[in-house]
Amino acid sequence: MIDSQKLLKEIEDGKTLKEKIDILMRIEGSMRGELLRDNLIYLKKREGERAVEKMEDRLRELGYPLMLGDIKSYEWYKDPFCAVFMLVFREQFNWNNEDIVNLGRFSPRHSFVMKMAFKYLVSAKTAFWAAPKLWHKNVDYGEIEPHEINEANKYLIFRLKEYGLHPLVCLYIKGYFIGLFELIGKKKVQAEETQCTFRGDPYHEYKISWE
Repeated sequence: MIDSQKLLKEIEDGKTLKEKIDILMRIEGSMRGELLRDNLIYLKKREGERAVEKMEDRLRELGYPLMLGDIKSYEWYKDPFCAVFMLVFREQFNWNNEDIVNLGRFSPRHSFVMKMAFKYLVSAKTAFWAAPKLWHKNVDYGEIEPHEINEANKYLIFRLKEYGLHPLVCLYIKGYFIGLFELIGKKKVQAEETQCTFRGDPYHEYKISWE
C-alpha cells in the first residue's frame, strides 16, 4: 500500500529534480505507453516541435531517456513516468495547475483505446460502470470504484484506491474525467477531487457533475 503523505514528503525533501524523480521511480506499477504518447503529442500541439526535443533532452539528462518516436502505445511503461512528465513540463515550460488539468482533459480525446471504448459508452451510466475495466486497460495497479451516481441531479462519484504518484497526477486525473464526460456529450463538465490521499484521506474521490 502506498503511503502518499510519506511519499510526498520524501519527494519534497529532494533538493534537485533528479532526486525527486529518483524517488518517484521506485514506485511499482505500469501504464500503457499511449498515455505517455498523448502527453507528448499535447506538448507538441501546445508548445511546438522544439518543446518535444527539449523534453527528450531533459529526460536524458535526468537519467530516464524516453523518445516520443520510440514509445509503443500498447506496451507497458513504468507508471511514475506520468508524474515525471508533469514535473518536467512544469520545470521546462512553466506550466501551472490548470495547464496540467488541460493535459488530462486532452488525453481521452486523442486515445485510440478510448475512441474504441466510446462506441459503447453512450451515457454517463455506462461510463460509470465501465470505469474499472477501462482503468485496467491503461494502468495495472490501483482500483477505481464506481461509488455513487445520480443522473437526476447530474453527478457521479468515483473512488480511486491503492494509487498515488504525485498531486500533479491528481490534477491530471481530474482533467481526464472532464475530457471523458465531454466525449460522451455532457455539457459544462466539472470535476472536483473531494478526498485525496496526499491530504491524509484513505482514497482519492472525484465528483463529476454536468449541466
